[in-house]
Amino acid sequence: MPRFPGGVSIETEYEERIHMIAIRMIIEIIIFIVMMGMSIKIRQNKIKRTRKITLIRIFGTIMFLVIVPYVGAFPVENLFITFKSPEQALAYEVWPMSKIKVDKIIEGEESCLVIEKKEKHGNIRYETEYFKKVPGGYKFPGNHDVKAKNITGTSLIVEYVKGTKDYYLSGVKMTECADDIVDIKDNLGTSFVQTSEKVGHYKDIEAYDQAYYGYMYDITNDYKIYLEGQTYELPFDVDSFSN
Repeated sequence: MPRFPGGVSIETEYEERIHMIAIRMIIEIIIFIVMMGMSIKIRQNKIKRTRKITLIRIFGTIMFLVIVPYVGAFPVENLFITFKSPEQALAYEVWPMSKIKVDKIIEGEESCLVIEKKEKHGNIRYETEYFKKVPGGYKFPGNHDVKAKNITGTSLIVEYVKGTKDYYLSGVKMTECADDIVDIKDNLGTSFVQTSEKVGHYKDIEAYDQAYYGYMYDITNDYKIYLEGQTYELPFDVDSFSN
């Protein structure tokens, strides 16, 4: 179900920001120390130069192909921090920005979708972020924890949060009026929320992106979407998509 925080600005907590920086720095220092230690050990053992170079290259390759991508794909903060709310998690993630403005939160059973509202020079745009629910709060998903499939011929996108039964549907329609409402429904009775973002103008005509978002739990292959009088079915197998 969608939740509306009312666009309240939330300031990040100073201690949490320092914690994030400290975690990242510790990981980088550990990698540096390990590499330096191996280099020193090689020199102490007086290994032949050719073998030394080979070992260094092998070690460097392992670091970049295994450890570095793993650190990038897996949020290391998840090992140390559980956030009390999605707003708190988002504020932590966007640091060093001092403030965030959450427009809407769509709550799933085991995850949530946060819609962030950003204003600059009078222009408004929206960005989205997923968070996973865990006992006691929320954590970041990994880089590959959210899978997406497009419904061919439309702007409709179905997203799945790995390790859950949570699915989200989103799409966008361009209109000439900021107050236009997109006629979007499905056969599950999903409650959709909508945002309106001005994207440009031509002569006397202004253009707006009407984006819409909805949450579905454990969908099946008979899931149907009704958009502006047209019916759309999933062009993929749900079980294959969620594995």
